[in-house]
Amino acid sequence: MLFIRAISDELASVYQEVFSDENKKNWEDNKNSGLKAFLEQKLSVVWDGSSTWECDTGFVYCYYNAKIKVAPLKDKLNTSLIDEKLKVNPFFSDEKIAKVYEENLIKYLDHDFNYYCTADDYYQPFIEDYDLNDSVKNGVKSTVLKSYQSKVMVQIAVSCLDLYTIKMIYSYG
Repeated sequence: MLFIRAISDELASVYQEVFSDENKKNWEDNKNSGLKAFLEQKLSVVWDGSSTWECDTGFVYCYYNAKIKVAPLKDKLNTSLIDEKLKVNPFFSDEKIAKVYEENLIKYLDHDFNYYCTADDYYQPFIEDYDLNDSVKNGVKSTVLKSYQSKVMVQIAVSCLDLYTIKMIYSYG
């Protein structure tokens, strides 16, 4: 019985310390601290896009690699991507918030690039004509991040029935 009493006293002590006025004030002061820190960051997103265009005479493998820098617009950031997470945990870290926005941009670029490469059944895509900057602007528009720099390395491999493979490196930025 003495052992149970000692455990009970220890638990009461921990409870009092955890829910003390000082701790409650610290919790309130640090609420949404991850979001506040995220708003001060510039994100560097590495994106590797790939898709395959196919037709009766062969295929084109399309590959795009880019390092994209974006930053949140402090007053206009759309937090709908993280609202539910912040409700559950108002101490959601800035790294995790950044990851959510990075994944959202990558998902958009993957979809947009795949659509660009496969949109026309009769004409092969020319990857050097893919407008990454425009796609990034459209991809961040819904979340209200701003794009401030894109450095791109594009690699295209074309294979047709004659089994020639052409590799071309296209770089700008």
